[in-house]
Amino acid sequence: MLQRTLKIAQQLCWLLGQILTLGYAPKYLKRVKSWQTIDYEYEHPKTASLKRPDTRQSQKTKQQREWDRLSVVLSVIAAASASALAIPTPFSALNLFWVSAACFSASFGLALEGVILITYLTVFAHAGGTGRLGKLSHDRHSRLKNLEPIAFIIALPIVLTTYSAFFLLSGLISMSIIQGTNESVQSHIPAYKVTVLIPVSIALAAILGAIALCEASVSNRSQNQSGERTFGIQDPYAPEEEEMLVRGGD
Repeated sequence: MLQRTLKIAQQLCWLLGQILTLGYAPKYLKRVKSWQTIDYEYEHPKTASLKRPDTRQSQKTKQQREWDRLSVVLSVIAAASASALAIPTPFSALNLFWVSAACFSASFGLALEGVILITYLTVFAHAGGTGRLGKLSHDRHSRLKNLEPIAFIIALPIVLTTYSAFFLLSGLISMSIIQGTNESVQSHIPAYKVTVLIPVSIALAAILGAIALCEASVSNRSQNQSGERTFGIQDPYAPEEEEMLVRGGD
């Protein structure tokens, strides 16, 4: 009975996650499942090509390129949101319309959180390669029964980017079509705080949860002193592969 209840709770959480991530999580779940086909115990010969789609290095490179693109987009959105907060409403000399200000502030906060998350994931991936997340998804590791948390972590950057862009667009639309003489932030402080803090707080909680899961994986290192290469153990072949890529680019 308890197991059935837990299973139902997991399904409900995953359904809620699909809704909150705008359907991105199931798409990234397919990518995570594809990592299960990679042999993380296989050592590449020095003469082997590292451009094959089923290698650890190629997976890490693809993921890093995606994070780099999203980081640029988030930086642009953050700059646009910060600039928009300084634009006065065209219909009133009092102050910026409170809905527009709230949307711009939420967009700015989500964009900054996205940049922070991508920065952390980049450092985390560089320390152990995409293999860290890939090894967790591999069928040899039974500590994690579900792959959904990994898919949720990988989907977070693009989810934050989408929400940030949505709030920026909403602020622009509301500033353009809404008119009023007493619609400043000072007149709607509670509503302004709710509009800004709810999405920013939810995103912050998701980021902290993702970081906690990643750091928990690193703590497994102390439990695997026997030399077993599992999730959370730095890939000893990553520097060698990176050196081969540098040589190949010369």
